[in-house]
Amino acid sequence: MIWNIVHIRQCHFNGAAERKRKIMSKMSFCNRILSVVLCVCMVLTLLPWVPMAVSAADSNGDGGCENGVHNYNRYTLMCSCGAMSPAVVASVTTGDQTYCYTFLHGAIEYAKYCPPEDHAVLTIQQDIDMGEGYEEIKCGVFTNFGAVYVTDRSNVTITDSVISGVHGIKAYDSTFTIMDSVINGTYIGMEVTNCSVTVSDSTVSGIAIGLCAIGSIVTITGSVVEGCYHGNGLSASYSSTVNISDSTISGIEDGVYVYGSNVTITGGEISGGVYDIHYYTHEDYPDSSMTLSLGENGIGTNFPGGITVSGTTLNAILGEGAAYWQGDQKIIPATDATTISGGDVTIRAACEHSYESVVTEPTCTTDGVKTYTCSKCGDSYTESVPSLGHTEETVAGKDATCTETGLTAGSKCSVCGEVLVAQTEIPSLGHKYENGSCTVCGAAEVTAPSFSVLSKTLNLEGEVKYNMIFM
Repeated sequence: MIWNIVHIRQCHFNGAAERKRKIMSKMSFCNRILSVVLCVCMVLTLLPWVPMAVSAADSNGDGGCENGVHNYNRYTLMCSCGAMSPAVVASVTTGDQTYCYTFLHGAIEYAKYCPPEDHAVLTIQQDIDMGEGYEEIKCGVFTNFGAVYVTDRSNVTITDSVISGVHGIKAYDSTFTIMDSVINGTYIGMEVTNCSVTVSDSTVSGIAIGLCAIGSIVTITGSVVEGCYHGNGLSASYSSTVNISDSTISGIEDGVYVYGSNVTITGGEISGGVYDIHYYTHEDYPDSSMTLSLGENGIGTNFPGGITVSGTTLNAILGEGAAYWQGDQKIIPATDATTISGGDVTIRAACEHSYESVVTEPTCTTDGVKTYTCSKCGDSYTESVPSLGHTEETVAGKDATCTETGLTAGSKCSVCGEVLVAQTEIPSLGHKYENGSCTVCGAAEVTAPSFSVLSKTLNLEGEVKYNMIFM
């Protein structure tokens, strides 16, 4: 209570008592006004968290650097050099004005009612758990040009929240977790640079890119990441490491875009308007990779529209023990294949095969084929059966005689009958007579008979007939 001591001189003229009453009434009113003003001043001195606006031009007041030590203004919570008090949890910037808050709810409430033309941006200044006590941060918290900025922070947790802005979340050099939340960006849903981020059971969407990871480590589980109007669902670049499990990734252009990074996808669903997976290697990041792996249940990712990749091949990105399946049919792509059309392609474990074989028998000169076919899944492969080669069999020759030709010896295959060594003809020897008989075969020498013509006649048909006598 504030007390005023007032000395009033007594007056001894007519109406002195009335005048005294009026004077006392006026002084009582003034005392009440003064008391209110003093109480307000006392409250302000006791509440340093009351937000005050500070501009770049503010450089005096109670704040100011002395000997290199920050001197924070107790109202603005800022030093004249622009540094914020360690007590500041969040700030809201509109134009060149920055409002500092020692508790998040105050910053949220202020940003919520800023008109869009103020381009309000709420910035997290400390490690906080946005989920505790804030089941929902409405889209109106961040204007069309707003975002949640996380810079040089660790162990930030965003839970049960709805955040929207040009960038829903934009983070640098930070470690944070997003759980059970919805992050919307009118340009990029979430952009993280040199960060370690875990996203679980959440939806991250952007008109251009759902989630853009630059040199970051990102784990996405049970979530939806989508590029809604143009661009990519997920973009990983500059040596990022991204592990996606049981999530849905979609983009109007590419479902997943990888540039010089390591991305592993297990389970879930991927779809892209142009490419489901667009993979670029880069000489500065020789260890980059893109892998479609299997979950513990032996099931991998589903591609509802079929799968089309660019910059790599289907076989190159398939994880160990995994295979492409379309319904109950296992698909084995060609070495350089980049597309499996027809829809509904799923990564699943290769079958525990039970093979049956059919042999196309080899011949002497042609290899055979042994075809193995799995009775469970239809998978098949072949083995070559070497040709048998010829089995040589000698064909005897035949000596020539005085009157008959002979043949040289030859050979042929006893299996297929192919002639290996052809036989050639030996001319007949002819008789060698001596003393009226052949000295080789003993045949008697045959000499022409002698005769004399007795007569010849000509018949009516013009034929000449001879009458002869043989000697």
